[in-house]
Amino acid sequence: MSDGSAGDLIRSMPTPSVPGGGGDGDQKIGMIQEIVQQLRDDFRERDALFSAIDTILFQENEVAVPDNYRKTALVVKSPLAPHIANTVTAALSTNPPNVQFDPVAFGDPAQANSTLREKFFEAAWRRQEEEAQRGLFRPFMHALVTKGEGILKTVERTKKAWAKYSRDSDKLREILEEDEELAEEEKDRLFNQQTEEWKRNLPYPIATTDVPPDTFYYVKNEDGMTFGCEVKTVPFFETLERFQASIDDKGRIVAPSDQRAMGLPRHEWATAFGSTVPGRSQWQGRGRVKPLTMVEAWDANEVTYILYGPGQITRGGKRLGRGTAVKSLRHRYGDRVTGALRGPYFHAQGITTHSRLPEHAGLGILFGFLELFPLLDSLLTIQSNAAFLYGFPAFKETSPQGPTLQGPFGNDQGEGDSGRTRIEPGMLYPRDIAPVDMPKSGVDLDKTVQWVRQFLEIALPNVVSGMVNAEQSGWAITQASQLARMGWQPIIDNAQFALSRRTGFESWLLDKRVREPVSVWGEVPANYATARTRQGWLTIGPDDLNGVHRYKVRLQPETPADRIQQIRTHKELLGLRLESWNDAVTELGGNPDEVEAAWLLYDLKQDPVIKAELKKRTLQELGMMDEEALGKANTEAQAAQPSAPGGPPRPRGPR
Repeated sequence: MSDGSAGDLIRSMPTPSVPGGGGDGDQKIGMIQEIVQQLRDDFRERDALFSAIDTILFQENEVAVPDNYRKTALVVKSPLAPHIANTVTAALSTNPPNVQFDPVAFGDPAQANSTLREKFFEAAWRRQEEEAQRGLFRPFMHALVTKGEGILKTVERTKKAWAKYSRDSDKLREILEEDEELAEEEKDRLFNQQTEEWKRNLPYPIATTDVPPDTFYYVKNEDGMTFGCEVKTVPFFETLERFQASIDDKGRIVAPSDQRAMGLPRHEWATAFGSTVPGRSQWQGRGRVKPLTMVEAWDANEVTYILYGPGQITRGGKRLGRGTAVKSLRHRYGDRVTGALRGPYFHAQGITTHSRLPEHAGLGILFGFLELFPLLDSLLTIQSNAAFLYGFPAFKETSPQGPTLQGPFGNDQGEGDSGRTRIEPGMLYPRDIAPVDMPKSGVDLDKTVQWVRQFLEIALPNVVSGMVNAEQSGWAITQASQLARMGWQPIIDNAQFALSRRTGFESWLLDKRVREPVSVWGEVPANYATARTRQGWLTIGPDDLNGVHRYKVRLQPETPADRIQQIRTHKELLGLRLESWNDAVTELGGNPDEVEAAWLLYDLKQDPVIKAELKKRTLQELGMMDEEALGKANTEAQAAQPSAPGGPPRPRGPR
C-alpha cells in the first residue's frame, strides 16, 4: 500500500449517515476494513518483533532442558532484560516534561503570557494523569525504550465532561437576562464568576492516554499521518452498553440502527461465546469469556468504530472478517489543505534508522540483543544444574596394597549386599575413604557466559547502572556516563518532538473546540494576578492562546553532575557574552520573567530602607512601640543608606 493512498481513498467515499445503513455507507465501511487488514499484513513483521521483545522482557521464553535432566534441572533466567529496560526508562523519565513557549512579541505582557502557557500546560498534563488514575509519561517512555515506538492519544471530551455545565450555564444566562435591575457589566461578572466555579469542579475537557504500540497501525506520507487505527480487545459487556449495540446467537455484533437483525437479550450475551460459535477455542479459555475486537479508525474527516464478535473472526483469529460499524463521527482534527491528521495520535519512534519498514524504522535498545538473553538463560541453567548434580560429593574406598583383611569393607559381604557403605561423619573406618572428583561444567562454559555478559553490557554499561571502578576518577566516570547515554539521545529527541506536537494540539483544542476559559490547579507564576500563594488556579482561554500553538517540550534526564556541567557552560557563555541571560535561564529549564521578578523582590527586601520600614510596620501591628520608639525608628529609617551592609539593630522589647 503506497503512502497516502488509504487516506485519499477513504476521503473520496461518502460518509455513512447511519452505520450499517447500507449503500455507499457499507461500501466505505468495507473499504476501511480492507485497509486495516492490509495494514496488519504490512506490519506483521513488526508485530512479531514486538511479541519476541515481550517474551524476553517478561521472561516468558522457554529454556531447553534434556529429558533426563528435567527432574533435577533448575531453570534460571537472567533478570538483565527487565533490569536494562527499567533502568533506562527510569533515567529518561525521572523528571516530568518541561513545557516551553517562546514569546510572540517583545515586552512584559508577551513574556507573562509565555510563562502562563508553560505553567498551565504542565499543570494540565498532571491533571490528565490524575484523572486517568495512572501515570502516562512512564508507559510512553517504556514503550519507546523497549519496542522503539510510543503513542499518545489526546481527544476532546467537552460534551461528556461538561454536559451538566452547558445546561446550567444556559439556565443561569436566562435568569440573569430576566433580571432588569442588574447592569450588563454586573450580569457578565456574576455569570463569569459562577460558571468558572462550576468548570473548576468538573473534569478537564481533554483526556490523554497511551496506546500500546502493537495495537497501532498507520499510513504516513510527506505531509504526515493520513490514517491511523487501533485494533484492540475490549470487554464485551461494557463495549456493547457504550455503543448501544447487541450480539446475536451466532456471535455477530448487531448495530443499534440495524433493523434487519435481532440481537440477544442482555442477560444472554455471554451465551454468544459458547461452544456453538466457530473458533470457540480462541474465545474461550481458563473459564473466562474473551473480549471483543474493536477497530478504531481515524482519517482526516471522521472516526469509525467497528466491532467484531467471536463469529466474525476468521482463520483462527489471524484475519478480521466482516465487522459491524457501531458508530461513525465527523471531526475537525484533519488539515484541510494537506489531508494530514493534527491528532489524536502522536507517534514517536525510538532509535530511528534509514529504513522505511515498520519493523526497522524505529528500534528499541533491546534490539540486537534478543538472541543473547535466551542464550544466557540456557548457560545459567547448565551451570546451576552442574552445581546441583556435582555439588554433593560422592566417596570411594581406597584399597591398600597387599593382603586385605576381612571386615565390613571386605569380601565377606553377602551376595545380596550392594557393596556400598553409608558414610557417617566422625566414624573411623579400616580403609581410606576419599571423595570422587566429579566432572566439571568446563572452562568453555565460563568463557561463554563471560562474553555474553560483555555483549549485554553494551546495552547498559556498568557506569550508567551505578557500578564503577574505585580506581577511576570522578571526571572519567562522568565522561563515560555521558558517552554511554549518547546512544539514548535519539529516543529523547523523538519523544520531545511527539510531546511538543501533543501540547500544541491540546492548545489548539482549547482554542478552537472548547472555546472557553479553562482552569487547572498548579504552580502560579510570580507575576500572575493570584500570586499570593505558591499554588493556585491557572486560567487560560482563547484570548490568551490567540491562535498560536507552537510549543517545545524538553525532557531532563540529567544527573546532578550533568546539571553542574551545564551551569558551568552557561556561566562561561554569559561571561564571554555569547548568549543572553534570558537564553541561559531558558536552556536551564527556568522562566526568565519569574527569575527576574524573584531576584527583584529579593533585592528590594535586602535594601536597608525597606528593612527599616518593614520593621516599623511590624512593631506597630504588634503594639510594641511607643511614640518615642516610633520616632526613633523613623529617624533610623531616614538615615539608612542603600549601600549599608545590614539593617538597623534589633529593637528592644517594651520595658
